[in-house]
Amino acid sequence: MYDRMHVPTMAARHGGWVRSERRDVAEHALFRRGMPFFLRRADERIAGVLCRLEGDVLVIRLAGVLEGDPGHYRDGAQLVLYHLVMRWATEEGIAHAELSGSRPFISEGLYAFKRKFRPRIVVPRTHFARKHPVLIPRQDTLEVRNFLYDHPAITIDPAGELHVTYLYDRDRPPRMDLPWDCSGITGAHELHLDDLLAGLPRPDAHDGR
Repeated sequence: MYDRMHVPTMAARHGGWVRSERRDVAEHALFRRGMPFFLRRADERIAGVLCRLEGDVLVIRLAGVLEGDPGHYRDGAQLVLYHLVMRWATEEGIAHAELSGSRPFISEGLYAFKRKFRPRIVVPRTHFARKHPVLIPRQDTLEVRNFLYDHPAITIDPAGELHVTYLYDRDRPPRMDLPWDCSGITGAHELHLDDLLAGLPRPDAHDGR
């Protein structure tokens, strides 16, 4: 599963930005303590996912489709497998399923995929709970504005509540075409890029856009 499904799928979907477990880590920390699930079409395994049972939580970890074939994503094989795994967990009396995580941007495809299951978004229970990514722009450039505008972020307030922050500027309204509503997220607010980037150098004259 690791070599023929997970690795080629991550390479096909993320290229040089692959984020996953090394093979030795996956073998010792996951495969020896986990449960692989497969989706078959006729006699061929076309999708797989590795899970671990931690108390009453089924943690869904490494997933992929055969040889990273995008056709298996288009025909819904991976989505069907997730549904079947969660149905199995329900039938076994397992209280919770954890979909692992994604980067804190609602524009990310992984967030959009997992949002289809209507999960509850929470701060991780692991050591990542105190490892929040922090964006610190150093210049007010068009590239910085484009990134912040196109990637509404899930942010955390001093009380520990999760929100979505939409950035906008004079010529571009907030990206409300990117839906945020999900259990665990308290609400959304808007922040003008001029306010966020006030006082930073502006090496390229982008006229506030």
